[in-house]
Amino acid sequence: MKNRYYILFLTVISFLFCIVFEIDNVFANTDKRIPVSNVTAISNINEILVVGNKYDDPTFEINSGTPALVVSGMPYGRWEKKIDGEWQIVFDDYFTPGSWRYMTRVMFSSENDSLYKLQEPFTLKVDNLTWESDVTDYGYTSFSWVYSPEYILNEPENAELTFNKNYIFDIDTSYVGIAIEPRNISSYVYGGEKPYKFSKRNGPDWIKVSSDGIISGTPNKTSSSSSVTIRVTDNKGDYKEVKYSVGEVKPNPNAKTQISSVSATSEDIDSIPKYGADVTNKPTVSVVTGAPAYFLIDDGNGHWQKYIDGRWTNVTSGTFTEGTWRFKCQVRIDGESGKNYELADQISVKLNNKSITAEESYIDESYSYAWILSPEVTIEKPSYSKYDYNKDGEVDLLDVKQLFRIYMVTADRENKEFVSKHDINNDGIVDLLDVKQFFRLYMTGYFD
Repeated sequence: MKNRYYILFLTVISFLFCIVFEIDNVFANTDKRIPVSNVTAISNINEILVVGNKYDDPTFEINSGTPALVVSGMPYGRWEKKIDGEWQIVFDDYFTPGSWRYMTRVMFSSENDSLYKLQEPFTLKVDNLTWESDVTDYGYTSFSWVYSPEYILNEPENAELTFNKNYIFDIDTSYVGIAIEPRNISSYVYGGEKPYKFSKRNGPDWIKVSSDGIISGTPNKTSSSSSVTIRVTDNKGDYKEVKYSVGEVKPNPNAKTQISSVSATSEDIDSIPKYGADVTNKPTVSVVTGAPAYFLIDDGNGHWQKYIDGRWTNVTSGTFTEGTWRFKCQVRIDGESGKNYELADQISVKLNNKSITAEESYIDESYSYAWILSPEVTIEKPSYSKYDYNKDGEVDLLDVKQLFRIYMVTADRENKEFVSKHDINNDGIVDLLDVKQFFRLYMTGYFD
């Protein structure tokens, strides 16, 4: 029974699929739009495209291919100029020497759009010159982007120094820490006597103008809208200036929060570096302000250093010896915190309310760190007390134990040198009464 229903289900689905397929075929075969594959026109391009003429859009008069239209002006028509090998849109005051082309659309008016269509292979000729085309047909409307051949405008002889403004080089809203796209304004100068030299007369400090006419820069702080004036000077000393607008500089929306100062406390950093103590003991540090920055101190990171033969050397085993020491480790931000926070280029660090040295920060995409150096500590070899029998720098119960051990293992207790060293109660002999006297003196604070 289940198989029968399943077969019935497949039959219905197949039937519906066939219906949809047939409907598509019907619509596909009902495109009654009249194809247009050739359009010819005449224009006034040669009249307006002259060096020094005011920027203007050409007009087009269709000879064949009507009712197709070659659009003049915005939103589709615009002049482009080749700069550094690439075509750039130009909104200029006047035409300048260089390579130019016009781009626009061939299309139909709204009343003719459903009656006609552009069909490949499509050809547009303007003034007997073939334009490059690229047809798009959505089934209910069609158009083609078209590009004129390249027109070369040569510099007029004996022309005055001229510096034209291209409004596309105005600097729009920019963001702190993000460089603006460089702009090459050199091709908008002609006349005078070459070579030319460009310079910035005024404007925001972060905007740079190279001598060959490249505008660049990276904003380093927020600011309101302003302008920048650029001068070009020719070989004779003549000059012209143009002014470009500079938009507001806003905070970088993707910028990380910078940590510029870190303060921390440590209860043991001063007590660890003692003569004879283990150098593998490392301080425990707690950050008070500046989180999520932290002190990277663990088995493999953070080391005591000793100044040896004119340079600082990591000491990873043994004990503190006589000399100059310091502790070196990283203040660091990484992990999840590294996505939203980073150390500033130069941070200030305080440990136990004392400023310590921090080297310049290393900043990567996901982490940042700075090496920090504790104040230097000078360790001297202690001068041991007569009663410091185990020579650990302190007189304590361990010395009582050591004195008892000396008494037990020494056979000649009447030796004068031995007696002078260990006769605590000054009775002329060394015996258990001296151990007792030593203990009594220790308990009363005699050696503090």
